[in-house]
Amino acid sequence: MAYQKEYGGRNDGPASAHTLSADATMLNHVFVGTNLWDSPLRKSDIADMPKRSLDTIVNNRSLTSNEWLERHETLYVRNEQLIDTARAFGLRRSELIAGGRYDRALNTGSFFINEAGKLSVATVGKGGKYRLAEVTEEYAPKMRVYYAQYARPISELPEEKEFKENLGHYERFFSQNNHDIPIHIHRAYYAQTKFDEINRQYRGQNDVYKKITYDRNGQKVIRSVSGSEQIKIGTKEGSYGAFMQVSENLGHNRLDVLNNYLK
Repeated sequence: MAYQKEYGGRNDGPASAHTLSADATMLNHVFVGTNLWDSPLRKSDIADMPKRSLDTIVNNRSLTSNEWLERHETLYVRNEQLIDTARAFGLRRSELIAGGRYDRALNTGSFFINEAGKLSVATVGKGGKYRLAEVTEEYAPKMRVYYAQYARPISELPEEKEFKENLGHYERFFSQNNHDIPIHIHRAYYAQTKFDEINRQYRGQNDVYKKITYDRNGQKVIRSVSGSEQIKIGTKEGSYGAFMQVSENLGHNRLDVLNNYLK
């Protein structure tokens, strides 16, 4: 099937590997699901199918953010502000780049600054969750160059309803949704870097969190956990409270999700 040549992507160019993969999945759902095809279309059957694996995977392991930058220097230079912002704040693609029915992309109304001069991004993540994501120490100087001129005092942070209502009133920074840039690994870089930073500084011995687990009968069990309790998630060991703060910065409210980032 000469799918790659016959089906053009944006600007009538050849479709990307991401587009072809998504379309193959859609076709399988439709034609296999309605019994019009006996077997699913395999991506390897598509003529001239571009290779995605070399961009993000090596030796059956996902590239780290730093490894990706080393292998894609030219692409990084062309998209430096976008990639650095992803690494600095840990934002999702949908929180960075304009597009979609509900546009929540980074804009001139996203930035807030505290009394110490540290930037945070107010954003709306999955499920409409409103949160602040604080910049890492590593990228704080560079992000001030990019965005300090737009930042409002943290004391002026609007309530959730007001923030969401005004999302469309500001200018977006990024509008090109380049799927050659794997935002998720740069988001993971943020999680790892931010955890090391918070855990090193953590002084929340008096913090108490509610931890929900389930017993062998499937019954919910809620217990109190001290913020200073030491635990391990992925490759990281540290304070329960530090992990919780990283999770909140990423837009999650439970710690098991951090396994996806702290590898």
